[in-house]
Amino acid sequence: MNKKLFNNTILVFVALLLCKFVAFFQEMIMAASFGANYLSDSFNTVYGIKQAVFPMFVVGINQVFLPIYKKKLVSESRQDLAEFSNYVITISSIAVLILVIIIFCFTPIVVSIVAPGFSDIAKGITVSLVKISVFSYFAICLSAILSSMIMADGHFFISNIASSLQHICVIIAILIFYSRVGITALAWALVIGSILQVLIQLPYVQRGYRYKFTTKIKRKDAEDFYRKLPASFLSSGITQVNTLIDRAIASSLTEGSVSILNYGSRVFSVLLDLCGQIFSTASYPHMIELIVNRKWDELGKLLREITEMIWLVTIPMAIFGTAYSKQVISILFGHGAFDHSKVLITSSVLNAYIIALPISSVTNIYNNVYFGDGNTNIPMKLNFLNLLINIALNMLLVKSMGISGLAYATSVSITIVFFLRYLMLSKKIGYYFIALDKNLSLIFFSSIVSCMITTWATKYIASDSVIVTCVIALLIGSFLYFAILFAFRMPLITDIRSSLSDRASKN
Repeated sequence: MNKKLFNNTILVFVALLLCKFVAFFQEMIMAASFGANYLSDSFNTVYGIKQAVFPMFVVGINQVFLPIYKKKLVSESRQDLAEFSNYVITISSIAVLILVIIIFCFTPIVVSIVAPGFSDIAKGITVSLVKISVFSYFAICLSAILSSMIMADGHFFISNIASSLQHICVIIAILIFYSRVGITALAWALVIGSILQVLIQLPYVQRGYRYKFTTKIKRKDAEDFYRKLPASFLSSGITQVNTLIDRAIASSLTEGSVSILNYGSRVFSVLLDLCGQIFSTASYPHMIELIVNRKWDELGKLLREITEMIWLVTIPMAIFGTAYSKQVISILFGHGAFDHSKVLITSSVLNAYIIALPISSVTNIYNNVYFGDGNTNIPMKLNFLNLLINIALNMLLVKSMGISGLAYATSVSITIVFFLRYLMLSKKIGYYFIALDKNLSLIFFSSIVSCMITTWATKYIASDSVIVTCVIALLIGSFLYFAILFAFRMPLITDIRSSLSDRASKN
C-alpha cells in the first residue's frame, strides 16, 4: 500500500469525519426544529442554489487550477507561482461578482426556476434568503482556491475542516437567533461562516505569499488555463443541474418533499464524502505526479488499490444501510416536528440513493485522472450523458414511485455511466484495472452473510431503543464482516494491517 497515500487518507478522513459530524448535527437540529415544511424547504432551496450553481466556478476552476499549481510548485519559482495564483483569484472574483449581481437582480426568476412548485409564501421567503446568502459566494470562491493551494503544499487537514465553520454558524443561528430574528438568521449564518472559513485557512498558505490584483499572466499559462476551463465548468455545472432538476420536480410534489429529498440525500452524501472524497482528495496530488511522468502502469495499480479499499467499506455499508435505513433515519431525524410518516418516506429515499454508494464513491477519482491529464472534455460528455439519462428516468419513475423515484433515477443513471467511464479509462491506461478477484468476491460474500446473520440476530434481542438496536447491529455486523475476511486471509486486509503497524511503530 502506498504509504504517502495512506498518511494523507488518514488526515483527510479525520477532517471530513469531524466536518460531516457537524453537518449532520445541523440537519438533525433543522429536522427537529422545522420538520419538513415550507420553512425548511426554503432554506434547503437556498442551500441547494449555492451547492448547484457555485461549483461551476469553484469546482470547475479548481479542477484546472490544482494540476497547474502543483506542477509549478515543483518546477518554477515562487514569483511565478504567486503570479499565477493572483491571476486566478482575481479572475474568479470578477466572475463571482457578475454571478452575484445576476442572482441578486433576478432572484425571483431564479427561485421560480429551481422551485416552481413552491407556494407564494415559500417563494417570498426563499427570495429574501437568497438575496442575503449570495454575499457568501465571494468568500466561498476564495476559500476553494486557498484550499487547493494548501493541499498542494501538503496541508490536508485544515483544507478539509474549514467548511465545518458554516455548519457551526447555522447551528448557532437556529438555537440562539432564530427565535429573535426569524429564518433570515440562517442566511446571515452562511455569510459569516464563509468569512470565517477563509480566515482559518490564511495562516496555512505558503509563507511569503501576498495577494496582488492582476489581470496579466504568461501567455502559455493563460492558454493552458482557458483551454481546459470551459469543459471543466460545464462538467461541474451539469452535475449540479442534476440536483437542481431533482429539487424542481420535488417542489411540485407534496409540501416538505424538497426537505425529505434533502435529508435522504444528505445522509447519502455524508457516506459518499467519507468514503469517496477522502481518497479523491488524498490521492489527487499523487495522481498528477504519475500522470505528468506518464507512469500509466503505476497509476492503474493505484486506481485498483483505491477502488478495492473503497469497496471494502462501501459495499457492506450499502447492504447494511438498506437493511437498517428506517432505524438510521429515525435516530437522525425522527424527533420533534419530524413524525413517523416522514421517517418512512425519507428512509425509502435513502434506500434508493445508497444502492449506488460503491460506484458513486469511485466516480470522482476516475474523473481526476482526466482532469490531472488536462482532459476536461471526457468528464463533461459523460456527465452530460448522465444528465440525460437522469431526466428520462425522473419522468418515468416519479409517476409510479413518487419522491423515491427521483433518488432511484439518480442511482441508476450513475451506475450506467460508471461502466462506460470505467471502460474508457481502462483503455487509456492500457488494461482493465478492476478484476473479479479474491478481494472483490470476499467483500460481497462477507457483506451479505454478515448482514443476514445480523438481521436475524437483532430480531431476537429485546430492546425498546432504536439506538441500542443499531449499536448492537453495528457491533455484530462489523465483527462478523471482518472475521470472515480474516478467516479467508484477504490480502487487502493484510496490507492495511501492515500499514497501520508501520505507522504505529514510527510514532
